Amino acid sequence: MTLKVLEKKHNRNGFSCGVVELDNYIKQYVSQDVKRKLAVCYILEDEDENENVIAYYTLSSSSIDQDDIPDHLKS
Repeated sequence: MTLKVLEKKHNRNGFSCGVVELDNYIKQYVSQDVKRKLAVCYILEDEDENENVIAYYTLSSSSIDQDDIPDHLKS
């Protein structure tokens, strides 16, 4: 396995961690956050099946105070 910065060539469509919100984020939204420089996304790539994402994490230089999050978005 290899840790890399997410690139367009990486296949995100097959990724599933079992948490719908996290699956949807990498498939639909992470590219927007990276383009707007809101986050950097690192992926764990399967060496046997290059370009398949088997895990990911993001880093951001900002944060949101929990008190600023609307109640309906808190879990």
